[in-house]
Amino acid sequence: MSGAWLDLDTDGETLDETEARGGALSAVGRKAAIAATLPLLGLYFTSGEQPLTVSPTLGKAVSGSLLHELLAGLRLRVALAAAARLEIILSRISERPTFRYQLTSLESVGAITGQLDVNRYTTSFGAVAEAPIYPVIHVERAQETAENVLVAYAALWLLRELHSSYQSSVAPATAPEAQEYGRRTRALDELLRLPWLAGCIRKADEVRRRQDEHALIAAAKSRLRRREIANATPYRELVNWIERSLEGQPAAESGDLDWSFYGDRFDTKLFELWCLHTLAQEVSRQLCVNMPTVHLSWRSGDAAYKWERPAGTLTLHFQRSISSISSGHKPEWRRREDNQRSLGGIPDIVAHATKRSDGTEHMAIIDPKLRQRGGPPTEELYKVLGYLSNHSLMSSPRGAILYHTTAAEGELPSYSYERHGASGALHAVALNPARPIQSRSAIGPVATMLLGLLDIPPLLASVGKEPIADNDSEASAEVQVRARSLELQALAAAMPKSLLDASKRRLETVIGKGRWTVLTSEIQTMLATSEHVGFSLDPAADFSGPVIGICASAENILHDYIFGPAIAHNTQLGNGYKTLGQVIHATLKALNNGNEELHQAILAQLNRMNVVHATAQQLMQDLANMNRRYRIPAAHRDLVSEATWQAAWNVVIGPTGLLARAVDVLILGTPPSPSL
Repeated sequence: MSGAWLDLDTDGETLDETEARGGALSAVGRKAAIAATLPLLGLYFTSGEQPLTVSPTLGKAVSGSLLHELLAGLRLRVALAAAARLEIILSRISERPTFRYQLTSLESVGAITGQLDVNRYTTSFGAVAEAPIYPVIHVERAQETAENVLVAYAALWLLRELHSSYQSSVAPATAPEAQEYGRRTRALDELLRLPWLAGCIRKADEVRRRQDEHALIAAAKSRLRRREIANATPYRELVNWIERSLEGQPAAESGDLDWSFYGDRFDTKLFELWCLHTLAQEVSRQLCVNMPTVHLSWRSGDAAYKWERPAGTLTLHFQRSISSISSGHKPEWRRREDNQRSLGGIPDIVAHATKRSDGTEHMAIIDPKLRQRGGPPTEELYKVLGYLSNHSLMSSPRGAILYHTTAAEGELPSYSYERHGASGALHAVALNPARPIQSRSAIGPVATMLLGLLDIPPLLASVGKEPIADNDSEASAEVQVRARSLELQALAAAMPKSLLDASKRRLETVIGKGRWTVLTSEIQTMLATSEHVGFSLDPAADFSGPVIGICASAENILHDYIFGPAIAHNTQLGNGYKTLGQVIHATLKALNNGNEELHQAILAQLNRMNVVHATAQQLMQDLANMNRRYRIPAAHRDLVSEATWQAAWNVVIGPTGLLARAVDVLILGTPPSPSL
């Protein structure tokens, strides 16, 4: 960036050279940070609602032309990134644009020069003319397909956006942005002059005037679905991109453009956004869940990231005042002169947690600082303590400083502090965007601290260090099941006893006292926790935890009374049978006289319990259906709806549900042999 064209005030303080001295991102680090957070930057720089007019990220009152220049500059940058991406897509389309054949009716004078249109010829037969006229049909190629009109629409749209944002900005002609603008507009102009696309401009303008974009997209998607487009891949990419853009999603994504022309004046803000993104990634990883989608209105006050968990809600806010997030934590210090204006301050990142069990709130302050340090950033840690003290958060203070380092190898330096004789945690973590794997590991303790706001342990550490596979294999689903079960166990340990007891009494009434009393305390607690969470979650939340919890009750009975006793004399028999589906399959094989040693061991256990084979076989088949319809989908990181939770509840819980049947068949029928 050149001159003072776009001067950002970073965190409510005057930006001076000491803030970034020796701490500016390297070219590699800047490129890595942009690649990781470009979708976040696209929303941060959005020109739609323009929430920057009231956003505390400006740090001070910005009025008139300065605010206009700021918004225009940010808008221009997003348009440049979008144009770069569109140029790549359209160049691939231009290699093989689509067309369709169309029939055109013409009249040939004196001779038949094409296929005779018999219908028209017979209706005009007998007409008097100086020379015979023959209606003919010509077949010709037409380029005005729905997908090509969409190409023209996208190019025209971006040209208008580039022109508007550049004219609104005050970027000097020598600025890198101006040079990039010239190159991008020339490329789009040249593209629109291509013969196959020039004929689509008129229809594209009609689509814009009529606001008929969605119909155009639907027509292009229909042709893609019917495989009428030979060069389908770039066209499909364009359709998906335009559709997302119309829905308000960012027009630019990771890797679209090397934005190194930003220069180091933007590095401070970029580092803060990268820290926000990296922290959210690590929280999601430790929870064993997908990264949440950034809310479109996060720049106007909503949370940037939100996790709805059985234990409660955890949110990350970017550059919001603490009192605007929680009205119960207003600043204690006020100006003596008028006793009205408070001593505020805007932390870069605020984590806010609300426990579901009792509604209590807990917060943590995280401040990224683009300043390299040779030792612990003590001064910045005291600033975090000041935030906590001024907002009545010292009963259990939690905070962190995330500072920059250019360390190229080895562990990134970090420091952790505990409050003597009381609860509390402070972390100082060095991060480097050019080293994403090491940075994620370094920020791990901060993410763990945030999970601790809801009393959730780092679940990934408890289920194993192996990475979670992206495919939908049953083995990876079991890791998710284990994580959700551990989360429910942690919630049960933190829940008030009165809430847990109330859930237990309701369940005892539903499934019957005789059945309830034979369940282990672990199963009772898991069921009660799932019942409480499932019927208290917001309808739009993820119900995967409660679904897995109630399914685990029947699963535990199967393990405790069938599979576990069957392999007790030879645990090697259980090798390779780690999932519920595998155990159910082995039991069904045993009931059908399977000849493997494991099958014979399971059958012997069933016989010792005097289980009726036909009844057990039907139970196993129904358990397999439960596993396929509810348990496995809940373990694959997709959001589970309230309707699915209610369906699973009806199938598993109730006087005739799977849990009651499992108790009747496997526990109450005949007690296990004393020797087992």
